[in-house]
Amino acid sequence: MTGVLPNVIDQLTGLNVIYLPNNSISGVIPPEVSKLPILNALIISNNQLSGQILLLPTSIIILDISMNRLSGNLPLSFRAPNLQILILSSNNTMGEVPDSICESQNMQFLDLSNNLFEGELPRCASMKGMLFLLLSNNSFSGMFRSWIQSFSSLVVLDLSWNMLRGTIPRWIENLSSLRFLQLSHNMFSGDIPVNITDLVLSIVMKHNVLRYGPLGIVSMVGIDLSLNNLTGEIPEEITSLDRLSNLNLSRNHLSGNIPKNIRSIKLMESLDLSRNDLYGEIPSSLSDLTYLSSLDLSYNNLTGKITSGPQLDTLYSGNPSIYDGNSGLCGPPLRKNAETI
Repeated sequence: MTGVLPNVIDQLTGLNVIYLPNNSISGVIPPEVSKLPILNALIISNNQLSGQILLLPTSIIILDISMNRLSGNLPLSFRAPNLQILILSSNNTMGEVPDSICESQNMQFLDLSNNLFEGELPRCASMKGMLFLLLSNNSFSGMFRSWIQSFSSLVVLDLSWNMLRGTIPRWIENLSSLRFLQLSHNMFSGDIPVNITDLVLSIVMKHNVLRYGPLGIVSMVGIDLSLNNLTGEIPEEITSLDRLSNLNLSRNHLSGNIPKNIRSIKLMESLDLSRNDLYGEIPSSLSDLTYLSSLDLSYNNLTGKITSGPQLDTLYSGNPSIYDGNSGLCGPPLRKNAETI
């Protein structure tokens, strides 16, 4: 479908749902939409709409205007007390997010990802029933907001690709329902909290970000804290996550040894510890991870003989760079032997 939304739409006073996703509708969202008295759902994602996001009908429950060409700032007042699902992702909206976006105590799904927002995260402490909070790929700055700890029902938290700083808070263990935690590509510093291993998480597999949405969750288990300024050692307690299938701690300043009991994570499929300051030998138990299909230990200070085994040999054949940048490693499959270092 092409063309624009008619500006006489406010005459359809009995309209409850507008559902027009995945078309080529252009122009602006008619301001008359805000006058529809019983409109519960406005879903016009993946079109070519432009202009600013205007006031919403007070009756709105679901708003999905993602993947358009909307720009400008958000309205200072959303005046939508019953809003449950708000998806504004993949537009060109900018500026600071007004706190009024968080006024609805019924909000369960808030997605502002892939925009040009800046400033601190909005104060959303009143939304106790939040399940999905997706704010990635913006320019949000400031610290990890403490009100997030009140979201005891939170299932997905994605703050990646922003400019957030400070430490990862110890209270993160209070998010007892969390399944997805994505904090990569920020400026977080300090140690990895040991109690982060009290969570059951899910994010990245083989360098690909898993997709998630309001209708379901991909049942993978993983942690992605890559590309931050984290220091200290990898907590040995992380090996207690026997359901962990994907672990990405790359591009930090982590030091110490790779946990020796890593063999306990029997379902591990993807492990990326590259570009850190890890030292010592590669644990021989790594060869016991029979599900491992992606490995990157490059650019650390690892030393000693590389453990051989069918699994690790296959991984090296598929990606010969997995040990690059570790001058102290020797033995097959590398050509360098122990006598030459």
